[in-house]
Amino acid sequence: MRILKRLGYMTENLYWTQYVKVISNMAGVKINTQGFINRLNRIEKKLDSIPWDKTAQVVLNSVRQNFELGGRYSQPKNPMGGASKWTPRKDSSSHKILKKSGALQAANKIEVHKNGFAILNKLEYQAVHNFGYPKMNIPARPFLVVQENDMKDMKVVITNHIKSW
Repeated sequence: MRILKRLGYMTENLYWTQYVKVISNMAGVKINTQGFINRLNRIEKKLDSIPWDKTAQVVLNSVRQNFELGGRYSQPKNPMGGASKWTPRKDSSSHKILKKSGALQAANKIEVHKNGFAILNKLEYQAVHNFGYPKMNIPARPFLVVQENDMKDMKVVITNHIKSW
């Protein structure tokens, strides 16, 4: 038990006291780590099956909200969100910016992979609006950005998945 007490922080955080059995015999102390190894194997399996679809949905909802609020970005070409709003239009149109037909917002789709996901928009002109096009005097209006609270929500989805045994 002295060895386990020396590990201190590790024994508490890795739950060694629950999974490591100390067996005494005449030759000394043996540590049976099979329970601990089994737990690590279960965690590894959980990591191989992270619900990327749910995680991606958090981001897609955020992108949709960017359209509703007229932008939430930190700076052009930065995928992290912020408090900046899109540059107002110069004409007097009554529709919200980037929402004339709704096609640009509706074209944002989720693509889930084994080890992650992507939010895709396959419209030809999406990059012009997301990154801007100075030659045509079109300002960047980043809509494919993620807010800090979205990062926390994704972490909750993944953490809850790993903790569910």
